[in-house]
Amino acid sequence: MESLSEFLKRYSRLLLYIFLFSISLWLLILQNRFQRVVVFNWLRSAEWALMERVATLQSYFYLKQHNQALAEENARLRSRLLADRYRLYQGGQLRRDTVLRQVYYYYPAEVIHITTDKQNNYMTLNVGSVQGVRPDMGVVTGDGIAGIVKMVSPRYSVALTLLHSKARIPARIRRSAHFGTLEWTGGSPYRLVLNYVPSHVTYSAGDTVEVAHLSTVFPAGYPVGVITGGSQNAEEGYLSLELRPFVDFHSIRHVYLIDFADRDEVNLLEKQAVGDE
Repeated sequence: MESLSEFLKRYSRLLLYIFLFSISLWLLILQNRFQRVVVFNWLRSAEWALMERVATLQSYFYLKQHNQALAEENARLRSRLLADRYRLYQGGQLRRDTVLRQVYYYYPAEVIHITTDKQNNYMTLNVGSVQGVRPDMGVVTGDGIAGIVKMVSPRYSVALTLLHSKARIPARIRRSAHFGTLEWTGGSPYRLVLNYVPSHVTYSAGDTVEVAHLSTVFPAGYPVGVITGGSQNAEEGYLSLELRPFVDFHSIRHVYLIDFADRDEVNLLEKQAVGDE
């Protein structure tokens, strides 16, 4: 209380001046139309500027929610692609495309950690079993395939990326449909190798490489990368093609997980087939 009294005593003249000046200014504005219009326009401009700043701040704070909603919508749209559906057969006759059954489903996720400088590289995702994630789900971006889920906890999952010594994926040259095995031999994250391509196959720099066939991990035809060169293995008689992946693993952030609806059924059937040999 004493501090307030001391403040008023020290600045009483200044406060009185501000008070009288404010009253004079207000009376001037009320009595003069020109000044009134000028002040009104200034206040309106200031209000608009403030509202614009507030809207910008709100957009910033809600950007993450908007991005999440957009990612979920993109996932739903991707799940409707015909490339992710199997045609159903009945009585030896192919049904119409309108009754194609959905087999691949997409779920959005974010990369919260990734390595690119090791022989075996992984990425950590912000979704887990609570969101329906399970091992062996494919990881893709809008540009191409990125990896395969390896381990899952309730809220997180870890996927090996294409930059992993055990990441071997059947892939083909889109133009000719000849396929081989996609591998990473280490070194640059911008260089993959498509091995075991038949030696008679012709290719050109710039040809697109894609997933070879439908699998329990990736849909057929999903992009992988573009050919940059190649060489022939003289001893084994096949081509090794170098390609640049479409996915930039140094900047990857938003991804989609692909769930194959019939994975358990297919895996069980394949295990039984192997066991009968």
